[in-house]
Amino acid sequence: MTVTKKDILAIKPGHSKAFVVEKPQSIKTAMAMCTYIKNMRQLPEKVERYSCSSDYKNLIVIITAVMKKAEEVVV
Repeated sequence: MTVTKKDILAIKPGHSKAFVVEKPQSIKTAMAMCTYIKNMRQLPEKVERYSCSSDYKNLIVIITAVMKKAEEVVV
């Protein structure tokens, strides 16, 4: 599986999602995509940033949508 921008943006604030990928390079690509989304200011309204962890042995990347603190959310 290739992790796409759409997959990452679909993660709800405060939740995580694990993706099983085909090769180690796909883990690096997913992590870079999270950084790209943050740097291009394309984060969903209640998401502060994305946190990534990886398991290269089992080819798994876990992405967490870190929720903004209550006072930072503009309604």
